[in-house]
Amino acid sequence: MSTVFLIWGMRVLNAVLGTGQFHCPRCGVDAEYRRVQPRQWFTFFFLPVVPLRRLEPHVECTQCGTAFRDAVLAEPTTQLFEYQVGLANRAAVAHLVASSGAPGPVLREPAVALLASSAGVAPTYDAAALAQDVAAFADPDVALAYLRPLAQTMTTEGREEFLRRVLTFADRHDRTADRSALLAGYAAALGLSAAHAAGIAATVRRADGSHPGGAA
Repeated sequence: MSTVFLIWGMRVLNAVLGTGQFHCPRCGVDAEYRRVQPRQWFTFFFLPVVPLRRLEPHVECTQCGTAFRDAVLAEPTTQLFEYQVGLANRAAVAHLVASSGAPGPVLREPAVALLASSAGVAPTYDAAALAQDVAAFADPDVALAYLRPLAQTMTTEGREEFLRRVLTFADRHDRTADRSALLAGYAAALGLSAAHAAGIAATVRRADGSHPGGAA
């Protein structure tokens, strides 16, 4: 009588639920991902024959192979983050220009120069682009809506620097308006407390006092 060996076991197979691009925390760059649904199978002679329980879906980087929880997809890609920062820069500066009491050229020319050198904004940004942005972001609610994403995606230091740049620009080029309400609105949208924002504003005023164009 011959002996018959039966080979059976378990294995996990992944069904691909979707693909896309994400920022891989391990690679440190944008990469392609697969979102997969693992499932256990009963195998007979190494072939999956009986499907068993489903496991928790996860995201898998196709570059390094690391698996992550789905929450990793909430982080913006580098390209999206740069786009968000660019829109926030344009909204913040254009709204400041729209609400200013300073004559047009006094504020608009340095505003164009500032934005053309800002992160996420094309270096070809010009006066025509600023005019469109001033019209688009004149409403404070509209402008603040473009700052709010940074509260979740930018570091505290980055948000401090963002607010500092805008306030420095206003302090050097437009002293005609009371900026307390604007400062409070920008700070809240960026997820910074009123006390935090006041400290940044005080630092800007002290620094600008020693600037050639600042107040003595």
